[in-house]
Amino acid sequence: MIEKLNKCSDYIVEEVLSQHPAIAEFNSTSINSIRVNSVRDRKSGRIVIVDAVFRMGRKDAAVDNYSSGGIAAEVDVYTGIVISTAVDHFGNRYIMHPDSGKVILGFRIPSWESVLVTVEECHGKLDKIGYVGWDLSVRPDGKCSVIEANSSSGVGIQQAPGLSGKKFVYKQYL
Repeated sequence: MIEKLNKCSDYIVEEVLSQHPAIAEFNSTSINSIRVNSVRDRKSGRIVIVDAVFRMGRKDAAVDNYSSGGIAAEVDVYTGIVISTAVDHFGNRYIMHPDSGKVILGFRIPSWESVLVTVEECHGKLDKIGYVGWDLSVRPDGKCSVIEANSSSGVGIQQAPGLSGKKFVYKQYL
């Protein structure tokens, strides 16, 4: 592998992520991430976390993506507690993870405060960006890692778990 990398000029080497054990219990073959959507209030300039979703991979899957077979459940942004059943891309609903049997509804994301602080700090450094969909992982030590920042994260994953539109949430800030 090192020989192949030495022949390339364009590559990035990244740390392998590991996840909090309580989150890994849902599915251990993928990083089960949290999608947190934040906006910059156009009037005050402050960062507001408006929505969050817990994403879980399925048996033997390498990713937790909703569009790649994963499931997602709505998270209360104030408490970090899952407040909806999980849903897949086909509309099937789950109170428990269909493979691990772990109860989803009512699960509290470990180190939720770390998730919120990470999003606020990272979005705060993006002066001219109004909206970001953050994919985050909670590590075993409780700290938070940013997997990626999306400038146009899909609204389906935000709306499907709670069966509600989000326009009213965003409209007040944008």
